[in-house]
Amino acid sequence: MRKDVLLLIVLGVGTVFFANYKPEKSKRPTHFGSSVEPMDHEPTDTFVRNVYLDGNWLGSAGPGGSTVAGALALPYKWYPGLTATVNWERCEPYGKNCKWTEKKVLVHPYTRVGGTMLQIIDGEDILIIPTMFDTRHEDYPGPPSPYKNFLKRRGITR
Repeated sequence: MRKDVLLLIVLGVGTVFFANYKPEKSKRPTHFGSSVEPMDHEPTDTFVRNVYLDGNWLGSAGPGGSTVAGALALPYKWYPGLTATVNWERCEPYGKNCKWTEKKVLVHPYTRVGGTMLQIIDGEDILIIPTMFDTRHEDYPGPPSPYKNFLKRRGITR
């Protein structure tokens, strides 16, 4: 008789526990990751040593086509007012007189994304363009890749 009572108690406790149990609904991700390629359009012989996007280090900004060190989390659907914070360090040759700048930037509208171009234009204008296109493609919505020839500026030619 003790076994029957014990079995009833265990079943009763189990029934109460599972009656109140509600499994978590599976949550679909709301964001996806996109690689980011920082590019420096400043025509002077200064350079951008470090770039951060929403606190993630991206490396240095070059003329495009460089290695990507960081990424950006983008919502699946673009919405007006979507912004990201960009911090960058511009230096004179040989790493002298470096200056940090921070700017909140609107993210260009997107539907499909294969990568994101972060373009630092003359002065402190920044473009963040999530896109399926390379900067050389005719449908790319921003400026083409920058060109800097540091050797030519110093009178050294090939």
